[in-house]
Amino acid sequence: MKYTFFFFILLMPWLHPGYAQNDIKKPTDSLLLVLSAAKEDTAKVNLLAEIMLAHVYYKPEVGLSYQKIGLELAQKTNWKPGIAKIKHRAGRLYWRLGNFTAALTNHFKALELYRQTGNKHAEGRVLIEIGQDYLDDGKLNQANAALLTALKYNEAQNDTIHIATTYDVLCYLYDVQGNAAEATKTAYNYLKITERTGDKSAIAHAAHMLASNYQALGNNTDALKYFKKGLQVSLENSEKFLQINFNISIGDIYLTENKFTKTQQYYNTALVLANEINDAQMLAYLHRSIGNFHLAQGKYTNALNSYLTAETGYLSISNKQGLASLYSAMGKVYTSLNKLNLAKQSFDKAKTLYDGLNSQQAMGEYYSGKERLDSVTGNWKSAYEHYKQYITIRDSSFNKATIQKLVGSQMLFENEKKEAILKVEQEKKDLVVQSEIKRQQNIRNAAFGVLFLVLVFSAVVFRQRNKIAGEKKKSDQLLLD
Repeated sequence: MKYTFFFFILLMPWLHPGYAQNDIKKPTDSLLLVLSAAKEDTAKVNLLAEIMLAHVYYKPEVGLSYQKIGLELAQKTNWKPGIAKIKHRAGRLYWRLGNFTAALTNHFKALELYRQTGNKHAEGRVLIEIGQDYLDDGKLNQANAALLTALKYNEAQNDTIHIATTYDVLCYLYDVQGNAAEATKTAYNYLKITERTGDKSAIAHAAHMLASNYQALGNNTDALKYFKKGLQVSLENSEKFLQINFNISIGDIYLTENKFTKTQQYYNTALVLANEINDAQMLAYLHRSIGNFHLAQGKYTNALNSYLTAETGYLSISNKQGLASLYSAMGKVYTSLNKLNLAKQSFDKAKTLYDGLNSQQAMGEYYSGKERLDSVTGNWKSAYEHYKQYITIRDSSFNKATIQKLVGSQMLFENEKKEAILKVEQEKKDLVVQSEIKRQQNIRNAAFGVLFLVLVFSAVVFRQRNKIAGEKKKSDQLLLD
């Protein structure tokens, strides 16, 4: 069986106001109308913070232009909660732009102010985002520590949404590290908790996680089923980011099955939506998939052009994980085009990034590509060494123990789902039985009530009858006298 382990996670988009809008520009337009008439007070600071938040996935560089105004107004009124909000939003905008140093600086300042003002909910949120800053900056150890801190804190607060979000980002971290078993376990934790929230966006995202797990196990049939279910939910909610993600994922599966017409259909749909939103991260990811599509058909020049477009996008937001994987793919294409110097340069870039990421488990594609380049150039010893490293990673990622954990997690989740369904069905049956018992009790009580009334009525009638009989007897006696 051929296993393709893949988890592409949208990081927390559903928590932002306006994300589910059919037109992602609408929230900012409506907020700007209110801003034009706002007074110079704390309400305006809140409004500026909301405008900044609405720009995280829509022109983040524009969102940052409101940072100075918001900070000056909050500082003028000496309003710490407002300063914290503006710092928090600025951190998120810098994160989206790939400026992780500025993101962390602002997030840590916001965290300090939230603690001073006692805003525990916001503190739980910013703790997660600090972990994500580290993760997307390739600092995986710091990300792991920060996210576990966030998880512990939000569990103590019993904040279901933030717990789910932390699981989401942790799952992505484990995926980057190549830890399939831990990623799967965390994904199911996320699935279970999102079902309790009832949030449709989160449920759609959970469907993507479940589908990805089936895909990792080589079960494309069930993977497609859940991807398409999630796509339907995202269409009903008009959530374009999720729609793009599902269309790409469905296209990816059809690509592994060499169903190129269907692959192109889903990629084209994703491309229209991605161009409409114009998000650098999403466009880069999509063009990477389109490059894979051309590569699978032996169209190396087309593949390279798509990869170069993806590179521009990833560079603009400093996405090190995306770049490391992309450079490995570009190295393979350059090798196929016999541009061996460029191939070596691409592989060297990938190796440098992977070393910085400390993510050896994710380097399978790199070692596979290097083995091929070494073979083409006649460097057989190096080719053999790279082949061994590739095999080691492949086998450690999907060895027997890992597959057992994947299947075990899946079975546990499915059993818990069945038990939950049975419990609900039993509760329904119990309600029917209790309702019937209550109905019978009501009938019995009503019968007793009627009987009591009959007895009372009979007693009254009997008494009246005796009284009348007695009076008649007295009357008759008087007549006789």
